[in-house]
Amino acid sequence: LEFVNKLKLALDWVKNCGGMSVFYMAMKHYKNCALALSSAENMLRQIVMPCLKNVDSRLPTSLRESSATMLNNLKSTSEEMEADLHRRFVSLDVLILKAASSAHKEKILAAEMGIPYVPTEETEDNEELPSKQSVADSSVFKFGTSSSSGSKESSEVEFFTGIPVTPITFLSANDIDSFEKARTVFLRAATRIEVAKKHYVIDGFVTDHSTLLQEHSQLYHYLSLFETETKRKLAMESRRIEMLSPLLHQLNKASYEVLHKQISYELGESALAMLEIKLDKFRSRESSGEIDFKKLKVAEKTKCNEYSKTALVMFAHFTYMYCQAKDRISTKTSQHFETLPLYQLSDCCCMDPDEGLISEDEIRPFLNAHFLSCRVLSKIIPSKNDLPPDGPKAHYIMACLRRYTWLVEIAPRLCKRYNVEVSTLFGDEIKICQDLVKLLPAKIDRMNYLGEGGLSL
Repeated sequence: LEFVNKLKLALDWVKNCGGMSVFYMAMKHYKNCALALSSAENMLRQIVMPCLKNVDSRLPTSLRESSATMLNNLKSTSEEMEADLHRRFVSLDVLILKAASSAHKEKILAAEMGIPYVPTEETEDNEELPSKQSVADSSVFKFGTSSSSGSKESSEVEFFTGIPVTPITFLSANDIDSFEKARTVFLRAATRIEVAKKHYVIDGFVTDHSTLLQEHSQLYHYLSLFETETKRKLAMESRRIEMLSPLLHQLNKASYEVLHKQISYELGESALAMLEIKLDKFRSRESSGEIDFKKLKVAEKTKCNEYSKTALVMFAHFTYMYCQAKDRISTKTSQHFETLPLYQLSDCCCMDPDEGLISEDEIRPFLNAHFLSCRVLSKIIPSKNDLPPDGPKAHYIMACLRRYTWLVEIAPRLCKRYNVEVSTLFGDEIKICQDLVKLLPAKIDRMNYLGEGGLSL
């Protein structure tokens, strides 16, 4: 069965090539990463899979029945590898679009400040292709097919000798300078996600399926940063919430703790993004750049507060993942928080965590979830229905003050636990917290006694 052994070696090569792409991706050598993945995909699709499809005809009749299990295993392995390659391509495009969206924001900021934009030097722009390796033309890969040999189009390159591939476009953040180009990256990644999900179904591949949904969500977010139309930006962020929120109901909280943390935090960020997009729209209506609340429709105020509620619910779900044992009850979940009125959510958060559950890598997300919750609370548009019965007008700003005061106290303590400087991990945020602890008491008095508006921009 020399032919079958060659198929096994070819599958091993595809697997190793995928591993090589991980190295290039970590080094930000995105062009080499894409070429390695394309070479593996070419080997799998053009040589391995066609051979597996026709392998029965190559085996003697006496061996076909005894080899059936082995061949089925090889076919299953090749299908899994194909899905894995799709997933790796998606991860690459997520990184590319993330870098491109960051560069796009920097360009906008530079234009607003009236200074020239200086692109960040990218490793992948300066990378050199390694010398081609003679892999495909060795006897191991001679299957009696000419798919990897013969005439090649001028647009093709050989990352490995004998395996021509067509280079993928838009692999540098600096090449993606418009919505149309960003959309190209988004669509090619989205297509691969849908194909990969057919293999990584949630019933059996929970983590893989959830990760693909998270990457799809991130792609929507990065694409939205190139969009200028408010309605379309909101639709993209809304799609993220529709995509991820069912997972919090489907996945067991104890069994999939990490996923619950990641997803709830991301949903909180998405809802906050929607709130800020909406408020930016209101600001753009006024020449002063300030929101005129008298001109806002009831439906507009309600929608903003709905976004605020979603953000508070998700950040509460996230922070309670670190609560003490006595507080670990089923009601500390997004399903429960969603049933509460908005004013009760102002203090729904874990402010007495089991600090031993917060690893060094989780300190910033934990603190930032509270900090972002304060931003949400400061942007709530108070109305009679959204305030507690007989409660003060400054209800939400008072909740902000309590949370900021707590952050000023706990942030240095958590950082000290791991010998990390708070200025390094949470520096800008802690300064804002300290300033607002001093400023908010006067604002609260003005709101309660002088009728000042509550929205803090």
